[in-house]
Amino acid sequence: MEVYVNDMLVKSARASQHVDHLGEMFGVLRKYHMKLNPKKCAFGVGSRKFFGFIVSNRGIEANPEKIKALQDMRSPTKPKEVQRLTRCVAALNRFISKATYKCVPFFDALKGSRRFEWTSQCEEAFQKLKEHLGKPQILSKPNPDEELSLYLSVSQHASVELSQFDIKYVPRTAIKGQALVNFLVEFSHRPAPATPEGVENTEWKLYVDGASSDNGSGAGVLLISPEGHKITSAVRFKFKASNNEAKYEALIAGLRLASHLKIERLSVFSDSQLVIGQMKEEYQARGEKMRAYLRKVKEELVKFKNYEILQIPRAENVNADALAKLASSKDSDTLGVVPIEELEYPTIEEKAKALIVQTDENWMTPLIQYLMDAQLPSNKDEARRIKYRAARYLLYDGLLYRRGYSTPL
Repeated sequence: MEVYVNDMLVKSARASQHVDHLGEMFGVLRKYHMKLNPKKCAFGVGSRKFFGFIVSNRGIEANPEKIKALQDMRSPTKPKEVQRLTRCVAALNRFISKATYKCVPFFDALKGSRRFEWTSQCEEAFQKLKEHLGKPQILSKPNPDEELSLYLSVSQHASVELSQFDIKYVPRTAIKGQALVNFLVEFSHRPAPATPEGVENTEWKLYVDGASSDNGSGAGVLLISPEGHKITSAVRFKFKASNNEAKYEALIAGLRLASHLKIERLSVFSDSQLVIGQMKEEYQARGEKMRAYLRKVKEELVKFKNYEILQIPRAENVNADALAKLASSKDSDTLGVVPIEELEYPTIEEKAKALIVQTDENWMTPLIQYLMDAQLPSNKDEARRIKYRAARYLLYDGLLYRRGYSTPL
């Protein structure tokens, strides 16, 4: 039995053993008075899509939909189409030996500031990829006590590869070493590949979700770079929040994370019809809290050069949903799966907190008022002096910091 946050999977190597294994599992559930939702249960599954792959008794196979998308793709005619191609290859790289090496002609086509050209080498590499995916590999776990050979080779195109070493394997009838190879590559420390010179960086993707229950409330954030690298964040609220408030807090947390990373172009995805509808002014924001959250989100959005906000089905937002539920769980500290941050107060109360802190006026008061709301005294000389001084200060999360030329804030 394997447990993935809030999903349980009972696997049997042989069909004849499966009923006994399920009986053992139900015995444990009865013992501890646990119940399952029958509508979400599936039994006797021989093959199914799991974490983006097709899992069956044969092994792990690539998603046919992703293969078909690449095989049906026409030859690129502009840089953005080449970038889309490389993203498709990255999604299937577990099933393509030396995938990065096979993409060298594509990276060469994106290099420099010269006019884009889809060369004969690019077309040849493109057709070879399609041919290779016509007979994709099936990954299976190694047999116990059978020797596994691992080969390392140095690539002459290290500048465009994810690492200086490309790991390959020799296929054998009973074993596929690619599963171990992918494990090593996935968890090796490597820098993110640089954007080719002369090519505009594509948009980042941000998935957000909030969860609220009697046990607590929290937010989940998943940020995906153009190269496919993932950054996760889970936030637990130390205050009561409704489900809609939790979803707004999740959106704000995601936007602030993207802003801290200096991201300029962003696609935001949420499964909340209310939040997306209010952002697009299709729904009216009722109540002072909802209006305050809407204003706060719009304040965060002005930090980006380009953005779009889209509603997606809940099934396409499972990662952010799982992070939100993890953050809102009382037992999340004992799991140790994802680091969880804590939010003391709702974000819409930040300005109020900043004003409450400064109950007694002092030399900081006019600087804070100017940096927060552009308030200046009526005296022109005094106003000029404050504007001059304010250039040396920064208001961040309600606190006043002095800028340093060679020192931290």
